Amino acid sequence: MSQSELEALDGSEFDVLVVGGGINGSATAQHLASAGYSVLLVDKGDFGSGSSSRSSRSLGNGMNYLALGHSPWDPLLRPGRFISGCRMAKAALSNRAQFARETPDRLARMGFVFPIIKGGSVKPWQFDAGVLLLQLLGTGGQKLNYRRVSGREAKNMPIVEWMREPERISSIAIIDHFLYRSPERIVVDTVLDAKNLGALTLNYAALSRLEQKPDGNWKATIVESGTGAGESEATIKCRMVFSMAGVWIDEVNRMAPRQAPQMIAGTKGVHVMLQLPEHCRNKSCVWYNRKNEYMYILPWGNLHYLGPTETPYEGSLDDIRPTEADIDWILDEAAYWMPGMGLRREHVIFSWAGVRPLTKSVGHGLRRRVMHDLADQGMPGLYAMTGGPLNSHRSAGQDAMAIAKAYLSPSGAAKQLSYAAKLPPTGRTWQLFENFVPTVTPEEVRNAAREATPRSLVDLMFRRLHMGWSAGMGLSEAPWVAEIAGEILGWDKTRTVREVKDYAEYLKRMHLYDPAGPEVPIVGGTLRQSGELE
Repeated sequence: MSQSELEALDGSEFDVLVVGGGINGSATAQHLASAGYSVLLVDKGDFGSGSSSRSSRSLGNGMNYLALGHSPWDPLLRPGRFISGCRMAKAALSNRAQFARETPDRLARMGFVFPIIKGGSVKPWQFDAGVLLLQLLGTGGQKLNYRRVSGREAKNMPIVEWMREPERISSIAIIDHFLYRSPERIVVDTVLDAKNLGALTLNYAALSRLEQKPDGNWKATIVESGTGAGESEATIKCRMVFSMAGVWIDEVNRMAPRQAPQMIAGTKGVHVMLQLPEHCRNKSCVWYNRKNEYMYILPWGNLHYLGPTETPYEGSLDDIRPTEADIDWILDEAAYWMPGMGLRREHVIFSWAGVRPLTKSVGHGLRRRVMHDLADQGMPGLYAMTGGPLNSHRSAGQDAMAIAKAYLSPSGAAKQLSYAAKLPPTGRTWQLFENFVPTVTPEEVRNAAREATPRSLVDLMFRRLHMGWSAGMGLSEAPWVAEIAGEILGWDKTRTVREVKDYAEYLKRMHLYDPAGPEVPIVGGTLRQSGELE
């Protein structure tokens, strides 16, 4: 967003203001625009740069909502929890089926491998019953392909072979799962479609003030953020506001005229990227750690990532990054469960951290989506959504559209939205488990710079071109990408050089990646070629 764009916005009127350009905010803008509403979508950073880009990168099948790690009597003792879990699992299955059916090029199917331990928190029959329940809830035509093999085979299974006390593995449960090829690009796809439908979409545009007028309409002040922050601002009017800012929702709500209760209880999730031996390519392992929480090793090209942490987060929301303490915890937990892996700190290529925007509840955060109507706080027309995972963003947009239709009529005609991928160009596909980093062409760089409104090289490499998620994090490609994009974005030579330097500093600060460090060894093997694009 340029200063002139923001200044031109001053005095404009919209049906709906959507604050937050992550996956749920962009889906809300997309669905509202398709229904004929005039929509302004703003984000104080880049689209998809928050929790949407720092997740587990997996599309769940609903099994995690069935509380398999709890007592088998849990459904009888806590029927409300069981019913809620079934409802959430059914929604997860529906979202999974829709995504696989309508956007298959954004997914990769794989088998989740779950060792079932004798005397552990999950019994074989519980897993069997859980899968049966999922099938009864409805898979939408996307098979789970569930099978269970004997524990005797564990010693021959990649990754599982490293687990402690292999004689205690009673069986191995395997169930189909999907990984997102790029959550960030899904956000950009959604923003671009909202824009095609007529929504005005602005990144690096922060909400600074929100007022409600006597007639019930809203007045919002938007200021430029990022580079040149504070140099320009605009005041707009709207009839409804959706606060979809994820972990920043409480901050957004504090700008409203009346006090709203705290809604977010965020937990920090950290992952680390590794390279395992070649025989582990495409293989996974999922288990319950010593805190009785999910932990996993999942494939990513010829790499794997391990995590996550699950710790309450009360730090700066604008400085969410992994720490050495986070990494130590992950490695220690992995070493306990997989002593045969021989994992050490020098095996970590890079890491990332995000905060889950869980709904605040008594004692912990709720793992379900909640749309809060702030009319209860004396602010009709203001809604805030918490706890919405990437998996269910399309239904979140549909829910927001239903709320809007009940509150006001759209000012325009309905249009047909599209879930189709916008980047890379139609017909271009890339295999996550073979060569997950596409060979980006200069024309693709120009298209991304021209159409997808990046502000920085970080925006391009991580959220437009997907080059940051490789072993070398795209650092060796950064200079020529910056030079080509700079021609479109108006960067002079000084700015281009600075963008490359800033990109390297970003990798070191936010991902603990040091290209100048020693070569990273393969777990249990030889040295990996540093900086190489797999």
